Amino acid sequence: MGEDKGPLNAGPLWIWTYLSFTDNADKTETTVVAPYMSTPADYWEPQVRGFHYCKLLNPSRVVEWIYIDSLFDRNGRTPYSEKYPQETMFLQ
Repeated sequence: MGEDKGPLNAGPLWIWTYLSFTDNADKTETTVVAPYMSTPADYWEPQVRGFHYCKLLNPSRVVEWIYIDSLFDRNGRTPYSEKYPQETMFLQ
């Protein structure tokens, strides 16, 4: 699956641990792993008992990755002939 990112039950450790992105071998899938911090229901400090913090991936960052960063995996373009070989005869 991916490496486990938690629980990171120390504030600075959780703050400075970032999302990790892992591509598969042919760069068709990306796995995102988010760090989390949680405190048990019987935590010594009553004000923070049962809290759960998880870093989220902003949807605008996903769209940016789709439209910009993902193109770098294929040298700036998606090979149309590899995706749709039956349609490339009309492009010649």
